[in-house]
Amino acid sequence: MFVSKDGYTKRQKKLISELGSEYKSRIDEEKRRYAGKMILISLFEFLFIVLLALVQQDSRFLAILVLVLFYLVLSILRNNRELNRLKNLDDYDVGLLKGYDDKRVVGVSSRKLKQLKISSLIISFISILIGALVGGYVLTNKVIDYDKLSQVDGVIKEANYQLGRFKEIEIKLEEDEIIYKIDGLYLKNIGYDEFNETFKAGEPITLLIENKEGIERKVYYVKINDVELLTKDDVLKAHKDNNQIGIIFSLLLLIIPIICLGYYLFYKKNVYLKNKENEYIDLDFFEDELNEIENCFHKETNNGFIKTKFRKSFLVLSIIILIIGVILFVYGITSFENLGLFYPLFLIGLILIIFGVSAVIAYFKNFEILDGNQLIIKQSLLEKVVDVTTIERIRIEGSYIVLYNEHNRIICKIRKNNLGVSDIINELSYRGIKVESK
Repeated sequence: MFVSKDGYTKRQKKLISELGSEYKSRIDEEKRRYAGKMILISLFEFLFIVLLALVQQDSRFLAILVLVLFYLVLSILRNNRELNRLKNLDDYDVGLLKGYDDKRVVGVSSRKLKQLKISSLIISFISILIGALVGGYVLTNKVIDYDKLSQVDGVIKEANYQLGRFKEIEIKLEEDEIIYKIDGLYLKNIGYDEFNETFKAGEPITLLIENKEGIERKVYYVKINDVELLTKDDVLKAHKDNNQIGIIFSLLLLIIPIICLGYYLFYKKNVYLKNKENEYIDLDFFEDELNEIENCFHKETNNGFIKTKFRKSFLVLSIIILIIGVILFVYGITSFENLGLFYPLFLIGLILIIFGVSAVIAYFKNFEILDGNQLIIKQSLLEKVVDVTTIERIRIEGSYIVLYNEHNRIICKIRKNNLGVSDIINELSYRGIKVESK
């Protein structure tokens, strides 16, 4: 966004109007492009959730599809409504809103390169952190010591085969209050049909269980009527396979930073340089233009009080992300014994919860207020008060508006896309503060 109608030269206004006119001519194409991108992203999400439901044999995962579909429809409708609104604006206003992202404008390629660098660093950091956690757990996950297990002999009173995500077998013995559980990790060779044939009330059974207090005990060996159904080899193989999944998952995560680095270097060496060569629309102020318009600035106040806020769509998106994060987190912590599910669900859920909570807090706690000669910037628990008279110039850099003092030092940064920010910049420009675009 190029900020305001005031304070621009005829040359700049003409270029901005041309950019706005071109953007309006391809609004229908922009609608289709955005809808296609969102449908493609949602399709991958659908496939992942359906696959997860099939692997876990739990149809409750499919409930997440409703949220994905809701967000898909909401996003497309919101984007179409915004683009339809632009159709009713004049070319200059559309240019102010959308021209800054045109790849022909000087500085756009550098801004996109910086955004790619930041996103690559964030993705790499998260991948290394999760990969290290998974690898650390696998390396410290001890093999079951059968010498420390206790043997229990008895007669089956009742046995239940739990299907779905909590797949396990619960066994109760006669004259015994303990509930013995065989984890789903070890049920590869014990299907539902075999369970019905062997785990019958009145049958003699031998178990090897963990030594611990409590009403529930984990089982690592089962023999019924002298037939071994769960052996030491079965358990150790299941642990080995589970750890291998953890190692593979960890290695894949650790490879992601290498891929990010490689893509960033490729983009910088090829795409960035090519895009930079094709930039020919310079919307920054030339030195003679700055001198020419400096005397045209107003020093009086036009609007004494302006407050910014996030868009409501930001809150809706934050809540949806938070709900999905809670669902994945809960499913993850209940799948602790299965590393292949525990770490992806638990960690992705935790990240989404942190992001969702932070975003909801930001919606209510983050804002800017221009009150006379004071600019109050509120960011969660932090608050900064800026004396407007100390602001020498304002520069638009990517997603942020940067305020500089007379010594060319940064006073603060505020987000560009919040509602009301353009009004504040318009007001400061009206008062005589220079506005520049990168």
